[in-house]
Order: sequence, then C-alpha cells, then structure tokens
Amino acid sequence: MGVVLLGMMLYLLFSHEIHEVNIPASVIESILGIIFTILQMLFMTANYKVSISSSKNICRFGFMHNFGVNIWTWHRYAIAKFNEALVEHSHRLEEREELISSHLIANGIHVADVSNIVDTSVEANASIRAGQEIIVFLEHFGHLAIFLASCFIEYSVIGAAVMYVFWKRV
Repeated sequence: MGVVLLGMMLYLLFSHEIHEVNIPASVIESILGIIFTILQMLFMTANYKVSISSSKNICRFGFMHNFGVNIWTWHRYAIAKFNEALVEHSHRLEEREELISSHLIANGIHVADVSNIVDTSVEANASIRAGQEIIVFLEHFGHLAIFLASCFIEYSVIGAAVMYVFWKRV
C-alpha cells in the first residue's frame, strides 16, 4: 500500500498537477521511499531468522537506521494527516465566520471585527508547511489516499517495531 501511495504521488509530480511543492526533492524522496519500503518488506519477510556472526556494530547501525526512517515516515505522514484536518477545520471556521457576519449584518447588528469571534486560520495555515505535498496529494486523491496513508503509517510503526526487536537481538 505504501508503494502504491508513493507511486501515485510520483504520478502527480510527473504530471505537473501539483505546483506548490519542490518537485525534484519530492521525486527523489518518493523514489527512495519506494525502494526503502520494498527492501524492508523483503528483509522482514525473507530474512526474519537472520544469524549475525560478524560486524554486529554495522548491523546494529543498519537496524537503528531502519528504525529511525520508519519513525520519521510515521511522524511525517501522521503530521500531514493532522495538518489536513487543521485545513478542513480552518475552512469550516472561515465558513462559520462568514455565516455569522452575514447573519449579524442581516439583523442590523454591526460588529467591528467579526474575526475576533473565530480566528485560528492563520495559525492553522502557518503549521501546514511541514507536509504540504502530502496534504496536496491527500486532497487530490481523496479517501483512497487517506486509506493508503493510514496503511503506510501502520506499516511504518510495524517496521519500526520489527527493526527495534532485531536491534535488541543483535
């Protein structure tokens, strides 16, 4: 599911349908993510009974590197999903603010600054920069992308746990 998710992101990047992101960096990151996901899955399914007799420090470094990449992936996609929820919330607050101001004006009540009633959109928009290409991707493909991102997040957590266990056993 993670490879499909990253492949769909590559499609968007190559088709130039998203313009708000650094395309070369996102392409490289997506390709490396696909390679990492495939290699880790092959390792976890084919080499789960590894016996290490030499270079234990190198193996420990490799397992901790995989653990770190999985935690980073989990964090990045979890924050992007959280930021997407903030964007939705911000849009709802803006709609609510417009509704309140039109209702107050229609009733003859003049409020000098309706934005004091609900003003969180600036903070929400400031915190969205972290995973902007993921948010654009999630918005473009909708529920399918959200499902795939959830699967990828779960895979990252499972991969981190497996790599931690391997690290402790070396």
